[in-house]
Amino acid sequence: MALLFLNLFPKIFVRNASSSSINSFTLRTHNCGELRLEHVGHRVKIYGWLETKRMDKFLLIKDAYGSVQALASDQMKDLIKSLKEQSSVCVEGTVMDRGKDRNNKIPTGQIEIDAEKIEVFNSIPNALPVYNSSTELTRLTHRYLDLRSEKMQLALRFRAQIISKMRRFLEDECAFVDIQTPTLSHFTPGGANEFPVPANDSGEFFSLPQSPQIYKQLLMCGGIDKYYQVAICYRDEPTKPNRQPEFTQLDLELSFSTQEKIICLIEQILINSWPKELEQYKPTVPFPRMDYSEALTKFGTDKPDTRIPWEITDCLLEDNLIKAKMFVAKGAQKYLTKGRMIRWEQKIDMLSFKKDYSIIRPSSINKFNKIPINKDHLLNLNLDKDNDVIVVCWGDCEEHILKVLGYLRNYLAESVFDYFQPNQFNFVWIQRFPLFVKNEESGKIESAHHPFTAPISEHEEDLKNGINLDKIEAQHYDLVLNGEEIGGGSIRIHNAELQEHVLKILKIDSEPLKHLLEALRYGAPPHGGFALGLDRYIAILNARGDSKASIRNVIAFPKSASGKCYMTGSPTKPDEWLLERYKLKIVEEDDEEFDSYER
Repeated sequence: MALLFLNLFPKIFVRNASSSSINSFTLRTHNCGELRLEHVGHRVKIYGWLETKRMDKFLLIKDAYGSVQALASDQMKDLIKSLKEQSSVCVEGTVMDRGKDRNNKIPTGQIEIDAEKIEVFNSIPNALPVYNSSTELTRLTHRYLDLRSEKMQLALRFRAQIISKMRRFLEDECAFVDIQTPTLSHFTPGGANEFPVPANDSGEFFSLPQSPQIYKQLLMCGGIDKYYQVAICYRDEPTKPNRQPEFTQLDLELSFSTQEKIICLIEQILINSWPKELEQYKPTVPFPRMDYSEALTKFGTDKPDTRIPWEITDCLLEDNLIKAKMFVAKGAQKYLTKGRMIRWEQKIDMLSFKKDYSIIRPSSINKFNKIPINKDHLLNLNLDKDNDVIVVCWGDCEEHILKVLGYLRNYLAESVFDYFQPNQFNFVWIQRFPLFVKNEESGKIESAHHPFTAPISEHEEDLKNGINLDKIEAQHYDLVLNGEEIGGGSIRIHNAELQEHVLKILKIDSEPLKHLLEALRYGAPPHGGFALGLDRYIAILNARGDSKASIRNVIAFPKSASGKCYMTGSPTKPDEWLLERYKLKIVEEDDEEFDSYER
């Protein structure tokens, strides 16, 4: 079975490009998708892959722009018989009218090429290991073949189209400067784990940056008032469907600006780069906004999926010995299968803050006795007894209760497919985050985002005085699309003394950041910025609003869910000579510890 290309490429991806520009600097006279009746009688030369053949004389040749049929002469029969599908070829000949054999279902179906010469560049020895139905592991192992598929051709060109529009808007309309910052950097404390890189044989290490955060702040200190780049970033953390150890973000920073202006800028970037294929679904600006406290109270998360209409409310109890919250899941009752409820329970059990919960059918309200709930309150909710359910969670920590309900709200909604129609794009800004949070395991104060975020102006004095730290709010703003965070930014601390003070509160060694602190002392301007996760954002657009789509679908050479590259076999253990070169030694875990970990 052969891989399929898409005949829509000319319509979608080369809308603004002439055939001469597409074919320029190549050997072809035309691409496979552009030949029409007006080309009848023209001598042409096309290059591509043999998609299918029949009767040892009809060949369907495809490239990234479409397909065209070629007719081989009887003298070529032996060549055609030996030629395998997906071999790369050149066909030279004259365009002919297919007459009564026209196929009006494809753009080039009215003509065919009378092949006078067929050159085979590379025939394949066996059937391709990658088919339309291949597993993801197979496709990742043979990614170079998977890239020929309709799905990947579409996705990567779709991605390129959006990023190109973003660049044009930032440079042509907003006078931003594209500057590349180093990828061999210094370790940055207070964030994600970073990949170390040995430097020469000195026993010293660089670090691959988790973001260009420090460099872009230094650019502001250097008078580059509007910076951006499409940056590759690195984080040594477990991968998920929406995370990779290396990822791409649209990174920007600007001086003498405000949170309000940066939010407006990001909205305009997205609107001006919105894909034409989704034009009728383009969102309106300004996007809705929500404070962090409201998001947590109503939706149990700081990444609310506003496609879901269910909101968390108080659950009235007969006494106040415990706390309880609830939401009504309209229309969810028929989706409550035993298998789903077991999976939801298993997921909740994995949380460090597991709380008790129940999913109650309206007909079972009077039988419910796990907590002293006010049953009259539930009976007066105007419920549809055959379709609705009540989800109740209780315990001693309100924040944990809300978060459990937030997870359950998403789990139920994923089963009620009506709420997730294609081409829904619900953006929402989340703002007024706490500046600090307490680590539940260690009890230590940590940055809610990163230690360079400025507090809101009315809380700056409390920060300076070290009081009410748990109530200080940050000038931080996240952008959420269909329940997934696609980007975040903040106004930065531009005062060296205040920055040092925050580092002391967080017990972060300031030595690795001395270059930033010094720069802030030399007339640093007020500044702020944003980073848009391009992989995640484009994956959602490419999947027509499906926020669970894997970002691997829009990355040419992604890592697997376990962070491995199955195509190259990396990461691998280094050879002994390499370890000696950098004076490194691999310390193996003892068997007992290793076995315990494996279990």
